[in-house]
Amino acid sequence: MSELILLRHGQAAFGNEHYDQLSTLGEAQARATGDFLQARKWQFDRVITGPRQRQRLTATLAARVTDSELHEDLRLDEFAEGSQILAAAEQRAGGPLENKKARLRAYMQEIRLWCNGDITIDGTASASDFCRTVDDWLESVTADPAPGQQLLAVTSAGVIAAVLCRVLNQPREAIADWMAVLGNASLTTLMFSRGRLSVREINSNGHLPVELLSGI
Repeated sequence: MSELILLRHGQAAFGNEHYDQLSTLGEAQARATGDFLQARKWQFDRVITGPRQRQRLTATLAARVTDSELHEDLRLDEFAEGSQILAAAEQRAGGPLENKKARLRAYMQEIRLWCNGDITIDGTASASDFCRTVDDWLESVTADPAPGQQLLAVTSAGVIAAVLCRVLNQPREAIADWMAVLGNASLTTLMFSRGRLSVREINSNGHLPVELLSGI
C-alpha cells in the first residue's frame, strides 16, 4: 500500500485585503508540522502543492524542501480565495459586517450556499465542476501502481473536503461541513493501491501544541 498525506496550509490572512499569505501563526504551524514529519522520519517520494503562495510556503516549511523541488498541480487550488468569498457574503448582507464573528458566520454560509448549488461566486467554478477537478486529480495520483510510495499534497480545506466526500461516498453538500472543522496544518491520510482508497486519519492536529491550533 502507498500513502497520500493531505496537509492543509497554515493559517492565512483571513479578513485582510491580501488573503493569500501565511500569518505569523500559519508559519509557526508549518514549521511545527515539519518538526513532526522529520521526527517521524517520513521520506516523501513527491511533494505536491497547489499554486497559491500559502500552499507553497507551507509545503517548503513542512517538507523541508526548496520551492523548486515542489510539484505544482493546479487541480489542488482552492475553489475561491477567502477575500472573494467574504466579499460575496458581505454583498449578500448588504454591506460590511461589523465584527469577525459575524464575518465568519456569513463566510461559512456563503460556502454552504455554493456547495448546495444555490449560488455562484464570481470568477470561480461551480461546486460540481470543482469536485470533478478534484476527483480527476485524486484518480491520477492514486493510479500509480508502484507500491510503498509516500506522497505529501499541500492544499486547502475545500480540496481536502472534496476528497473526503469522494472517498467516504458523501454528497457534495458535505464539503461545507468538512470545511467548517478542518484545522490549519491538519493532516488527513489516505492509503491507496492501484486506485483502491481508504482513509487512515482525518483532520489530525495532535502534532501541534495547543497555542498553535486554529481553524481559519
